[in-house]
Amino acid sequence: MNALETRHLSVGERLVDIDLTVPKGHLVGLVGPNGSGKSTLLQAVGGLLPANGEVFWDNRPLSTIPAVERGRKATWV
Repeated sequence: MNALETRHLSVGERLVDIDLTVPKGHLVGLVGPNGSGKSTLLQAVGGLLPANGEVFWDNRPLSTIPAVERGRKATWV
């Protein structure tokens, strides 16, 4: 089971066709230079930014997860 998965995720021209799989129980660091799209990716997978493609949390489509539940599951600094 995957904790997070994206399929063909795109946000404007900033992120294009991102496929990402994070298995349950894994810790992931997201690093890159300023302006590379790190915050955009996090906002898109959290449903805070409109995006094209698919996002799944615990194999559930993002669109079926209420905002309050997403907020309890996601944290970033």
